[in-house]
Amino acid sequence: MVKELSVATKNMVDSFRFKSTYSMMSHGSDENGLNWEDGHIAYHDLYMVVSEAVAVFAHLYCYGLTK
Repeated sequence: MVKELSVATKNMVDSFRFKSTYSMMSHGSDENGLNWEDGHIAYHDLYMVVSEAVAVFAHLYCYGLTK
């Protein structure tokens, strides 16, 4: 499940936080500080948001094993 997505270039950084897909008790992660109740984009919009965010790029790269 994707909680946060960031798209970064030399001149731009954009970050998206997604809402949980279902109701749950409030909890977060000590490792990254994210709380599952945080988020402003409905999870069912993930595909549309990612598609629009990367549409202008010819190549995409992901850094790190946990990313």
